[in-house]
Amino acid sequence: LLVFGVYLAIRAPLPSIAALAALTAAALVSGFLLGKALWHYEPWTVGAPSVLRAIAPLAAWSTAGASVHWLFSQGYAYLAANVLDITAVAAIAATRLMMMPVNLLSTGIGALMLPLTVGWLQQHGPAVVLRRLGLFALALSGVAVCYFALLWVLRDFIFAEVLRKQFAQRDQLLLLWSGAFFLMTARDQLIYLLVARERFRQLTLIAFVSATISLAASYFAMRRYGVIGAPLGVLVGEIINLTGIVLLSLRQTSAVTRAAACAGAAS
Repeated sequence: LLVFGVYLAIRAPLPSIAALAALTAAALVSGFLLGKALWHYEPWTVGAPSVLRAIAPLAAWSTAGASVHWLFSQGYAYLAANVLDITAVAAIAATRLMMMPVNLLSTGIGALMLPLTVGWLQQHGPAVVLRRLGLFALALSGVAVCYFALLWVLRDFIFAEVLRKQFAQRDQLLLLWSGAFFLMTARDQLIYLLVARERFRQLTLIAFVSATISLAASYFAMRRYGVIGAPLGVLVGEIINLTGIVLLSLRQTSAVTRAAACAGAAS
């Protein structure tokens, strides 16, 4: 289905719509096949048949959140293909590709952060967890800034000798993507308190609001400013997303602190 989707995207008059339709069809088919395999090969579904029903609400919200987040992080490319042209998509993708080392670092550490956060939460409570995640976010953001600075110094060499391409508004694209990935790095670490406390519904709503505003900002910015409108919209969305996560995390810690204070006063 994905290979057919590539062919369809090349031939169709609306390539972004064709690619999205192919991805959707492939996801539905793979989900159906994986569901059948789960029930057929996993023995715990026989011994505890209600376990899937028990986790279904959390799974539904986390799946919805992942879908919205994909729209948030990748939707600008489909907008650029329709509002601008394929050349603009290439410029956006090439400059974004240069940020991938930061993304890989953040994602790689993130694989360890959830079990670590759960352990901290059980031992120390939300306030300590948020403070430690904040320190992690600060440290990784500092590493990201160092990488962005090195990238900025070497940008002429990279475009001329490595990529062998030159794009219009190249420097503006680099700066905007650097800002967006700086916020992404901080957000990727701070989100784990809310994930550990299973606040998937609130996270999905934050992601939905961020994605909606981000795509709208990208659309209008691309029409007004051209290719730099895509990362500009992503930057706006990341600001809103990070702000929502921080405010919700602070609310979680204050609620637990108040509950503990009330329990202590009652005893």
